[in-house]
Amino acid sequence: MVHTAMSVFEHHALTTHSDPIGHWSNWHDDPNAGDFSRRAAHAVKLVDEAKGAYIDVHAWQFTPDSFRNLINELGNQELIDLTIERVYDTVWSQYEFMAVLKKSSPS
Repeated sequence: MVHTAMSVFEHHALTTHSDPIGHWSNWHDDPNAGDFSRRAAHAVKLVDEAKGAYIDVHAWQFTPDSFRNLINELGNQELIDLTIERVYDTVWSQYEFMAVLKKSSPS
């Protein structure tokens, strides 16, 4: 999947810091806000130079609850054949949570 130009722009120009303890402490300010113009220009340049090729960015962000809701809804609409076995909440001072999915029906 090739990301949209908007996903590349959001990832490179609109993200804040990457200090997990800062986020856990409710500090979400962007220490590079004064550098927005350069970051925006960089994002546009990346898209232009890629000429449609893949650029690695994080286009989707989930919380444990939003992930549960999404997987459950996709299953309810029979768009995926997976159910949630368990979702492990994010550990303090970390960014990621873990999920274990299982096939809904035997193949």
